[in-house]
Amino acid sequence: MLMAQLKDENGDLTKLREIADVAIEKAIGGDMQAIQFVADRTDGKPAQAVTGKDGGPVQLAFFDPAKLQDLPDEELSALERAADTIGLSLGHPSGEAEETEAS
Repeated sequence: MLMAQLKDENGDLTKLREIADVAIEKAIGGDMQAIQFVADRTDGKPAQAVTGKDGGPVQLAFFDPAKLQDLPDEELSALERAADTIGLSLGHPSGEAEETEAS
């Protein structure tokens, strides 16, 4: 939709070039936001480090699905709802695949 607005009657991106020219002129004039904008679009944004707690390494946690059997029904239901919310399948507590009805 925005690209359609930026094209002129011939389909050229003249308006987009005009916007880029303004950003470049402002950057040349010392506007720090414009400098950052132009740098991000030409060089790309700097990569951000992925770190764990307090800047340390990322920690992976695994659990034994069989331990789900030890959870009270209320906690298991809450866990299942949370998993459904984020699209995570917990599987069957025994570790075996849960049978589902065919549609």
